[in-house]
Amino acid sequence: MSQDGFEGDTQEFSGFDPYGFQEQKLTDEQIRLNTEANQRLLNADFQWFLNDQAGRRILWWLLANAGTNRSCFHTTAMMMARLEGQRDQGLMLMSKVMEVDPSKYTLMLNEATEDDRNSK
Repeated sequence: MSQDGFEGDTQEFSGFDPYGFQEQKLTDEQIRLNTEANQRLLNADFQWFLNDQAGRRILWWLLANAGTNRSCFHTTAMMMARLEGQRDQGLMLMSKVMEVDPSKYTLMLNEATEDDRNSK
């Protein structure tokens, strides 16, 4: 019996990785390529969404509810933190729109203004 209490040859298990962590390691280049491919796909999806009037209406609704164009000041610190978090998510969406196709933001703004005029 060996010193660690096991019988037999334990050499065959010295490189054993039961969770496969060694196989999961990606090179920096593979990670970069995956990230770039995902960004291209996300940008294409946003472009598709922005090309549809209903998609722009939904996005405008999300931006308005996030409070991107209003102050997040509140007398309660927790409420102000919540409002700032919502606003941050809206700014993230707006940033993606501006990255993908800034002209669609202008179109979306004009459509929302026209919808507001028609609803009054």
